[in-house]
Amino acid sequence: MIQFGRVVSELGNSVSLESRTLENGTLLLGKVPHVGTKAYLHKIYAPLSNESLSDLRKILNREIPLVYCDFLHHANGLSIFSDSLALYGMRFNNKRDGDDIYQPYHLDILNVKEPIKGSGESCFYIGSYSADGSRLYIDGENGSVFRCSRNSPTPLNRWETFEEMLFKEIARIGALFGADGKKVNPLVPTTPNES
Repeated sequence: MIQFGRVVSELGNSVSLESRTLENGTLLLGKVPHVGTKAYLHKIYAPLSNESLSDLRKILNREIPLVYCDFLHHANGLSIFSDSLALYGMRFNNKRDGDDIYQPYHLDILNVKEPIKGSGESCFYIGSYSADGSRLYIDGENGSVFRCSRNSPTPLNRWETFEEMLFKEIARIGALFGADGKKVNPLVPTTPNES
C-alpha cells in the first residue's frame, strides 16, 4: 500500500505559496500566478469511491492494477510541478468554470481512446509528462512501472514499483523547481534521462 500521507507531505513541503482545499477534498498546493490566475503547482484530486472505481473499470473495460486502485482510493490522480507529471484518474465532466476546472486527465485517454500500438495486454497506462508527451504504464504482471514515448511501448525508464516511481519522481522533479514554483533553469527538461 502506498504511503499517501508521505506524498501529500513531500508535495506540501515543496512550496511556500498559497494553498487551498476544495469542497470535494481536492488539494491545490502552491498558487503559481506566473503560470495562470487559477494555476497551482500541485493538484491532488479527491479520492474515488468504490462506486466510481467500479464505473471506471466499466469505462476502461478492464481491471485496474491493484496498486493503482489503492492510489485511486487516496487520490483520483494528481498533477505535480505545474503539470510536469500527471497521473490520470476519472474525469467527471468537462466544465470550464468554478472549481470544476480542477479535474484529472481521464484514464480512458491513454487506455481506450489513444492507446499505443504494440502495447501488451498487461500494460496499463497511468500518466504522462507534459514536456514530451511520454507516458507511464504499469506492467500488470509484475507491478513494475515504465516510461515510454507517446508512440512506442518500448521502455525508456523502469522503476520496480509504483511507489518507487512516485517518490523518486517527486524528488527529482522537485529539485528542478524553486520555492516560488518556478523552474530554476528553464532549459533543463522535466522528463527523466533514459536509463
